[in-house]
Amino acid sequence: MTVVVVGGHDRLKPQLEEYAKENQLKLRFINRWSPQASHTLSSADYIIIITGCVSHELVKLAKSCGKKKCIFCRSKGLCRIKKLITQLRVHA
Repeated sequence: MTVVVVGGHDRLKPQLEEYAKENQLKLRFINRWSPQASHTLSSADYIIIITGCVSHELVKLAKSCGKKKCIFCRSKGLCRIKKLITQLRVHA
């Protein structure tokens, strides 16, 4: 399963990567627009968008890549993101 986390702070990246490695997930972290963002988002199974820390451009791009894959999260915390990923794994 491939999960892309859009938005958030830079300090989340190493912790999320460690969590993904422990749980055998492919996880990508995007908090800034880049030319590869479109490809990364379109190849994801799920996209978690942290609404408080993301640009409108990235939200529009994520929605255009697959609105049904997008999950919006108001919380910026690591625990909430881990909980969402765990719920996605149960339903997958």
